[in-house]
Amino acid sequence: MTKIVIIGAGFAGLKAALELEKRYKKDKSVSVTLIDKHDYHLYSPSLYEVAASEEEFSSISQLEKRVVLPLPQLLSGKRINFIQGEANFVDQRQKKVKVGIREIGYDYLVLAAGSGPEFYNIPGAQQHGLPLKNLTEAFRIRNALEFAVQSHTQDAIKQYIRFVVAGGGHTGVELAGEMSKLADILAWKYNYPREKIEIVILESSNQLIPDFNSQESKEVVGRLLDLGVEIKILSLIFKVTGQLVELLDGERIHYDVLVWTAGVRAANVPSSLPWPCDRRGHLQVDGVLRVKGFDNIFAIGDIADTKSNRGLRMATTAQAGMAEAKFLAQSLPKLLQNKKPREFAYTPHPFVVSVGGKWALVKFQQRYLSGYIGYLVRLAADFRYYSSLIGWVKALKYTLFRAEIFGRND
Repeated sequence: MTKIVIIGAGFAGLKAALELEKRYKKDKSVSVTLIDKHDYHLYSPSLYEVAASEEEFSSISQLEKRVVLPLPQLLSGKRINFIQGEANFVDQRQKKVKVGIREIGYDYLVLAAGSGPEFYNIPGAQQHGLPLKNLTEAFRIRNALEFAVQSHTQDAIKQYIRFVVAGGGHTGVELAGEMSKLADILAWKYNYPREKIEIVILESSNQLIPDFNSQESKEVVGRLLDLGVEIKILSLIFKVTGQLVELLDGERIHYDVLVWTAGVRAANVPSSLPWPCDRRGHLQVDGVLRVKGFDNIFAIGDIADTKSNRGLRMATTAQAGMAEAKFLAQSLPKLLQNKKPREFAYTPHPFVVSVGGKWALVKFQQRYLSGYIGYLVRLAADFRYYSSLIGWVKALKYTLFRAEIFGRND
């Protein structure tokens, strides 16, 4: 039997498992095994909404239900072996993956373990910055934001409360926009002057969301300014302490809560042989997404250093990861038949950035939409993804309830 093992049940890993299962559903000579440390699939594009949700309006259980899809439910009736546990070692020589005390053999291995925050070795950043990569971190940010306001309700001396978002990419922009809505509610809840709650984005490059053109970035900037968010570009962080962010130009910025969305680093998968990777741990792959130097190991999603048609590293988005997974499910069967598959070529999908409430910008290849219609496109994209996993009836209920829960900040 040919054993295909996939590490990671994020967008790329889960998609790869489902596509391969569909292809080999009636072929008993091929097995598909999916390994993840959680028993759920996390809809990470909504983590910023969890982090900036108000406690009185949305309970923890409600929030969890809106971003968590149980894997046993998703995999029910499918020929996919699910193993819950952390894949803590890969032995390339023996073709085995160690999960706790278990050893799982493989013929083909797919690495889709995702990514974590990148702190760039900035002193104090990891110690004091709050990352946003999983559900636990989202709730930690949520609690920190509310505590910052609650603890200073009777403080007549403090001049302001400042929330700083380090990183003006996709996640940082979405979080800052939603934090503005949360600040309105917290000011009302604790009878605190709203004008004394500041939200600041620090971006090291010369514009927000580097993948956008100047006009698209300008639209996002305008929306953030309307929401009262301060934007500081060309702000390279040099050092972080318990109360201050120090910039390379010498400016010192006080903060009460520092959220770190400044970059991502590929997840580390320990192994018997060294992986070929870049300085941020992304695995180098060839044209068919095989890890260089390993004919039977593939890497997809955030962990892979996949190049676009223009030779640039692809953005770490859900759409890109799923496109790689779909390609893998087409190319791997050809390799099993000793056929040469075509090389991976990515066609960019629409890219959505939500910026506070029912406002979003949707980037197409040559044009964009913004405002409420962009928000509707975002809902449609969510529905399309959910329906591919749980069917359109459940997906519709899921999408509408999710919009209701996260819309309570608006």
